[in-house]
Amino acid sequence: MAIGPLRMFFVAGKKVRLVDFENLVRFDPSFDIGYALAHWVLDISEENRDKMVEFFKDFEREYEGKWSPSLQKDADEVLKRASRYLGAMMLHRLAGVKSTMRMEEYLAREIPLIEIAKRFVQGNYDSPSSAIKLASLI
Repeated sequence: MAIGPLRMFFVAGKKVRLVDFENLVRFDPSFDIGYALAHWVLDISEENRDKMVEFFKDFEREYEGKWSPSLQKDADEVLKRASRYLGAMMLHRLAGVKSTMRMEEYLAREIPLIEIAKRFVQGNYDSPSSAIKLASLI
C-alpha cells in the first residue's frame, strides 16, 4: 500500500488497484485496510470471487512482507481485525446506499450483502481474503 499525494493505490504483485483515501485515518491500520477493501467486496459475485481472493492474498503477502520477523504476529493480528472492519465498512456503506450513484445495483443485492457483511463482523477469519473465500454468497 502506498500513501501520498499521487500514491493512492494498492500494489499486490503486478496488480494495482486505485483507492480513495479521503476517509482513511491515523488509527488502527486494520480499519484502513477494511475500509479500502469494503468498496470492492460490495461487488462480490461467484464470477469474480476467485480473482478478488487472489488479489487480496497478494496484497496480504506484500503487506506482511513489510513487517520484520519479530513483528509478524502483529501483522497477522492487523489482517485478522481487518476482516471485521471489512464487514463493518460494508454495513456502513450499505446504510448510506441512497447517497451513492450505484444505489440501484446495491439495493438489488442489499439483503445478501448485509448477510455477508454481518458474517465478516461476527466471524473469526485470519484475513480479508479468507473471509471472502469462505463467504456464502446466498
